[in-house]
Amino acid sequence: MISIFFGYLPGNVKTLMVKDGTTLGELLSDKNVCLDNAFEVRVAGQKKHNNYVLQPGESVLIVAPILGERTIKRNGVWRIHKYDLDTNWPSDLHGHNQNDSEVLDLYTGDIFNPRTHTFVRKLPKSDLEYIRAQLL
Repeated sequence: MISIFFGYLPGNVKTLMVKDGTTLGELLSDKNVCLDNAFEVRVAGQKKHNNYVLQPGESVLIVAPILGERTIKRNGVWRIHKYDLDTNWPSDLHGHNQNDSEVLDLYTGDIFNPRTHTFVRKLPKSDLEYIRAQLL
């Protein structure tokens, strides 16, 4: 058995135990996940095919689309928008701190300096969950 993170973003992500060798397709089938074209499945922030074999500690997230731009105040003032020039860094779903020079990875909670791409700090889990919930 291996431990992975599974859930919906924005929303709730939980730890889940799955058998070694479980594929993404098997996991989605087992959880009765039925996706329409608006949703994407991301493994560690990247799109993967259904035959991808899950690795210990990976995050499997079902990502709902963000409609427009949102500004959320929680441990900073974060602006999250659907389209961004730096779309793939630090992840396709991220926010910019309007008070400080920081970028938030909404999958992991890691915060980076946008100029140097260096890790600065980690957003507390409760703050990350709050920000994700506001995106619904």
